[in-house]
Amino acid sequence: QIEIDFGVNRGDQTVGVRYSTENSFVHDVARRAFAGSAPAVNEGSPQECFEPSYCTWYAYHGALEEKNAERCARLARELGFGTFIMDDGWQYDVDQRVGPVLGPWHRFNGDYQPAKRKFRDFGAHVAQVRAMGLRYLLWVAPFLLGVESVAFQRLGKNTLEPWLNEGARAIDPRNEEAREYIVASLEGIVRAYPIDGFKVDYDYALFGPGQAPYGVGEEYAAFVRNLIARVRRIRPSFEWNL
Repeated sequence: QIEIDFGVNRGDQTVGVRYSTENSFVHDVARRAFAGSAPAVNEGSPQECFEPSYCTWYAYHGALEEKNAERCARLARELGFGTFIMDDGWQYDVDQRVGPVLGPWHRFNGDYQPAKRKFRDFGAHVAQVRAMGLRYLLWVAPFLLGVESVAFQRLGKNTLEPWLNEGARAIDPRNEEAREYIVASLEGIVRAYPIDGFKVDYDYALFGPGQAPYGVGEEYAAFVRNLIARVRRIRPSFEWNL
């Protein structure tokens, strides 16, 4: 086992990392790490939020496969992880691996339906992982519309100027049609499958170079509040990894 302690040198604000050969259960390491965090972080948050999470991204990027993911879930549970995060790649059939240049990676994003080639029965897959004692979080990027997605064909006119150069554009959160389409799509996923939460990514797509003059901060906050409220009407205990 490897123990990692994170600390900050208050003089110059550099991050310090200490490695140890101490034998420690990963759950205990996480508990000790969070014990020293700011009170505001701990206050009012369920204990599950402080358990270690396993994320498929670091093993598979976008080249996911159902059985391999479930094998990793079993290993993660044995090591003391409490949450399984299915990262990007679950919603399109092609396999992608990160290289020196990311390229048009997010060109398919926006159509939130499980990839049929990768998952024979997505509901059964989610149930299988949850039966191991893990909570199941699903990666989503609600502000990104891939240029090859069905969603883009409908909402492409309601996007901001691109700056990521990753095959996608950011929706304009001031546009009611775009907001409703994305929220309804994510509600559909929650209704269809027994997932425990979302890992929400790429919200910063709204605030890159060229986006600041649009003044979308308030609309962004309203979008997120509405999304959380509507999903929690379906599943009150739903988790949000933002």
